[in-house]
Amino acid sequence: MEWAMAEILHNPKTLFEARVEFEKTIGKGKQVKESDIPQLPYLRAIVKETFRKHRTVPLLVPRKVEVDIEVCGFTVPKGTQVLVNAWGIGRDRRKRICPGLPLAMRMLHLMLGSLIFSFDWKLVDGISPKEMNMEEKFGFTLKKAQPLRVAPDIFIAGTETTSSTMEWAMAEILHNPKTLFEARVEFEKTIGKGKQVKESDIPQLSYLRAIVKETFRKHRTVPLLVPRKVEVDIEVCGFTVPKGTQVLVNAWGIGRDRSTWESPNLFMPERFLGSQVDV
Repeated sequence: MEWAMAEILHNPKTLFEARVEFEKTIGKGKQVKESDIPQLPYLRAIVKETFRKHRTVPLLVPRKVEVDIEVCGFTVPKGTQVLVNAWGIGRDRRKRICPGLPLAMRMLHLMLGSLIFSFDWKLVDGISPKEMNMEEKFGFTLKKAQPLRVAPDIFIAGTETTSSTMEWAMAEILHNPKTLFEARVEFEKTIGKGKQVKESDIPQLSYLRAIVKETFRKHRTVPLLVPRKVEVDIEVCGFTVPKGTQVLVNAWGIGRDRSTWESPNLFMPERFLGSQVDV
């Protein structure tokens, strides 16, 4: 992901072409979904090119030769331990695509597409794309010699609050091991052990949806909603609110209201299972 973002920012034309494809295929301001990936050939090409040029593991797991074999005029005896130079394959002028693209490639499309389409990016420290350090640091994995330092310039609605909600959800799950256990049991029963969660699986994951709802209830990322203006005189809880009054809705308070929620300070996803109550 770091290498893909670095190359995109180092080559502004690539970023421009990717955004044009997103807007034509998905529409401006919309979120990238996993189901959109097959219709985004340029995004898929970016991912393939990143894997070709920047192999995260430059040398593949050692292989043992089972029979005597000749490769490029050299005899490799049976029993020889062979290291495959994946980095070299990706830089071979006679080759274009590396063998054995990893399973993570499927998720990389979605993550990279969301980052490109949801943010405007700028390089920190005032450097230009041409001044970026694109050198590689060799090791067991192939990393950038200098870590990528970027910042989102303009947020699209929902991205900042989503990241905050994700942080709270993970914190609550790890703080409540029973919740983590129940979620994993649901995943294994519904999807199968060792498989990846797809967007199409979400409707069948009722406990996961309950965790998300409970996170929104207990941890409102925006505690006060956008101010509203009262259009007519109205009475609320015995108080008269005159027409024209600007009202701030305490969303955090609603989520902790004891008259609505049982034990509101506890994290209990189960409260939403089989319930018509929503957040």
